[in-house]
Amino acid sequence: MRVASWTVIPQRTVRILQLAVSANSSNERKVLTVENTIAQLKNTTPVVRYILKRLIPKARKAMKNWKETRSLGLKAYHMIKQAYWQLAECMVKEGYLPERDLIFFLTHQEIGCVLHRTNPKLVTRAARRRKVYPNLFELRFDDISIGKPKPLKDPGPVPLSLEMKGLPMCKRKVSGRARVARTLEEADSIKVGDVLVVRSPDIAWVPYYAIISGLVTEIGGLLSHGAMIAQEYDIPCVVNVKEATTKFESGDYIMIDGHTGIVRKLQTDF
Repeated sequence: MRVASWTVIPQRTVRILQLAVSANSSNERKVLTVENTIAQLKNTTPVVRYILKRLIPKARKAMKNWKETRSLGLKAYHMIKQAYWQLAECMVKEGYLPERDLIFFLTHQEIGCVLHRTNPKLVTRAARRRKVYPNLFELRFDDISIGKPKPLKDPGPVPLSLEMKGLPMCKRKVSGRARVARTLEEADSIKVGDVLVVRSPDIAWVPYYAIISGLVTEIGGLLSHGAMIAQEYDIPCVVNVKEATTKFESGDYIMIDGHTGIVRKLQTDF
C-alpha cells in the first residue's frame, strides 16, 4: 500500500518501456493456432490430439478470463491504495499527521485513535516504526520457527566459486550479469539482459520482466507469482534459492539452469 502506483510516478514505467522497445524492436511474438500448437508436440497419439484440439480453446478462454479477473482485482487494489493516500493527505491538512507517509505505520484501530485524538503518542510511535523499518526489512528468518522467531546470522564472506540450487521453472539456461534488488528503488538500476535476483517479486515488479533475461527468487514455488509471470514471459526462472540476495552481488556473472535448478556464479565478472 505504501509504494506509489505507476500512475502516480509514471517515469519509472516509461523508462522500462523505452528499454523494452529498444531491446526488442526487431522481435515479433507469434500467436500459434490450435493446430500449430498440437503439431509442435512430440509422441502424441491421435486420441491425445483429438482431446487437445477441444481442450486448448477452453484453456485459452479460461486464461483470458483469469487475466481479466486479475486486472479488475488490481484496479480495486489501486483504488484502495489511493484512498489511503487521500485519507493521509486530509489528516495532514487538518493537523492529525505531520507527514502522509506515517499512515502506513499505523494500524486501522490506531488511525481511528489518531482521528479521535485519544492517544497523542501514536504519531510518535509511527515515526519510530518508520525509522526502524529499513533495519527490520533486512532481517531474515527460517521458514519455520518454533517459539519466538530469531533472525538468522550473517552468512559471512561469499566464496569465488558459488553454486546454489532451487526449483526450476523453465527448461532453458541463461547467463548474464546479476542484478540484486531488494526494493523497487534498487530495481531502477536494472538494465536490458540482466538476471534479476530478488526475495519475492509481487505485481509491482512485472514491468521489469520485459527487459530481464532471467529470474532468481529466494521464496516461491510452482504457483508463486514470480514463477507464473516468468513463464508467461518465457523467462528462465529458478525459485526458492535460499539467501540468493546475500550470496550474489550486482555485477556477478551468473548462470541459471532451468533444467536442474542450479544457479552458479561464474568466474568472469562484468
